[in-house]
Amino acid sequence: TKGSDCEADEYCTESNSCSAKLPVGSVCTKNAACSTGICDAFSSISPNVKVCKCDSDSQCSSVCDVATGTCEDCTENSDCGAGQFCTDSNTCSDKLSVGDLCTAAGQCASGTCDNPPGQPDFLNITFCLCDSALDCPKAGQKYCNQDTALCVECTVNFHCGSGEYCSNNECKDKLPAGAPCGKGSDCASGTCENENGIFK
Repeated sequence: TKGSDCEADEYCTESNSCSAKLPVGSVCTKNAACSTGICDAFSSISPNVKVCKCDSDSQCSSVCDVATGTCEDCTENSDCGAGQFCTDSNTCSDKLSVGDLCTAAGQCASGTCDNPPGQPDFLNITFCLCDSALDCPKAGQKYCNQDTALCVECTVNFHCGSGEYCSNNECKDKLPAGAPCGKGSDCASGTCENENGIFK
């Protein structure tokens, strides 16, 4: 049996039988065995191992990384769906939330990847940051703290429920009589007063 004796989508095997041509990534011994017509060394480290490779997107169900000859989910962010980005391992992943570590703005749902305010640039650690409440969709963290550019539970008292006040960006029960306080709105009584060392 010769290659010409087989169908267009088949090749002649070493045992002289016709078999379906191999997809990208399959181990091969000759170009004719591959659906792409390319059988090349797997890598420079393993030159004796050959696999079927691609050289255009049309040969993949997704995209072809021409540099490696492999079919990948993506090679750039635009290859992925809405709300996703292309990772270093060429897979599409959901965009990162505010507070997550990042290396590029395109990885963040907020579109901002930077040093948090006040962090020295030389630390070279960047996070997804918020610009407004629109970047903070998580329940319990709906507001953007403009000082830290991070999503928080509250920044002012009216962000909290009845009977609560905002303390260090967290909603807490208003303080009872006798508890140390900073202002009247922190207190259940509505009054913050120190009389002879006793808070009212």
